[in-house]
Amino acid sequence: MDWRRRSARLCEAQAAAGRRHPTPPRLAVVAVVLALAAFTADITIGCAPAYVYGVVAQKYASTGDRMTWILRIEDEFYPVPQDFYNRAQLGDTVKFDGRAWSIVKRAGPTLR
Repeated sequence: MDWRRRSARLCEAQAAAGRRHPTPPRLAVVAVVLALAAFTADITIGCAPAYVYGVVAQKYASTGDRMTWILRIEDEFYPVPQDFYNRAQLGDTVKFDGRAWSIVKRAGPTLR
């Protein structure tokens, strides 16, 4: 208890003299750390991409234990459902809104 009294007296004496120890504003520090975490966080880690929009540049099916149908859209590769893979053609503008793939604009006549 004695050390607390001495510490309190020291703080009171410094406050009376107008001297204060600079303390960082804790709320501002927490806000900056949270802002940096929000900017660097990728909310799509481990999930499908949240939004995709672009032109189909390449399409191929990977072989392996499970078949995966992949489209290259704007230099990124995206796995897509087989029915969408069958409908999409090179040059089509497609989008993914987080739930479903759709064809926005056809490149030309459908080749079947």
